[in-house]
Amino acid sequence: DPSAAGKTKPNPAVGTYLTGLEYGTIAKRWVQQAQAWTGGNVPIVFEADRTGTRERNFEGAEFKNLGTVLSQLSQIEGGPDIRFTPQFTPDMLGVQWVLQTGTDANPLLASATVFEWPMDVPQSPVSALKVTADATRLASIGWATAGRSADTVLVSRSTDTTLTNLGYAAFETLDSSHSSVSEQATLDGYTGEATTFGRSVLELWSFNAEANRQPYLGAYWEGDFCRLSLASYDPARGVGDPYLFEGATYDRRITALSGDAKGITVGITTQAVI
Repeated sequence: DPSAAGKTKPNPAVGTYLTGLEYGTIAKRWVQQAQAWTGGNVPIVFEADRTGTRERNFEGAEFKNLGTVLSQLSQIEGGPDIRFTPQFTPDMLGVQWVLQTGTDANPLLASATVFEWPMDVPQSPVSALKVTADATRLASIGWATAGRSADTVLVSRSTDTTLTNLGYAAFETLDSSHSSVSEQATLDGYTGEATTFGRSVLELWSFNAEANRQPYLGAYWEGDFCRLSLASYDPARGVGDPYLFEGATYDRRITALSGDAKGITVGITTQAVI
């Protein structure tokens, strides 16, 4: 009971209450709020507001981390892609970041072009293919709890039978990191996402691509779709990959880019298209 002795009510003057917006604009408002602090006004170019039906409310006492809430917003079912794309300032003397978000109608940020990297040709522009697999997120049943910060407990469950239909034992996952969520539909979005991604092992494929060969650096970005062509594994000829034994063409999505001061190659990380 907030009115009991020794307890205080949340101060609405220091809370964040956003309503009547799209998810992407909510993310934008959070970033703008962070910029208002002394030293926080980093150079960011913002897109226009988009009205909608979404809302998010935080009390000041929750001390939310900006990076965490942006990630959580992207992870809900139907949540938007959020990315900061660097570009030169108009005077070419500095760098600024363009905040881009997916819309409620089309949450993915991706080019219309599917970029292709052939690994099955002589003198391929691709090298150092590495595959890492993570099975910790496998789940047939996803649970989530929320609402404790408002003295109201919400529980959500999502079920996906993909793995059990294949004969696997039932795997469950529990997410209790959303204490401030007050809407059942929002919590349901988190559990739906957990069982969607829980259908299969998360495989990340990383490789190096030559920056001065097509597709050129700058044409593609995080979120874009790509196609990788691999030859069948043949150690005698030094082609293919022992893990991806049979040659095939794979559709992937770029999740991370990296590089160094030399700029000879670009490190590209991808995951399967779900």
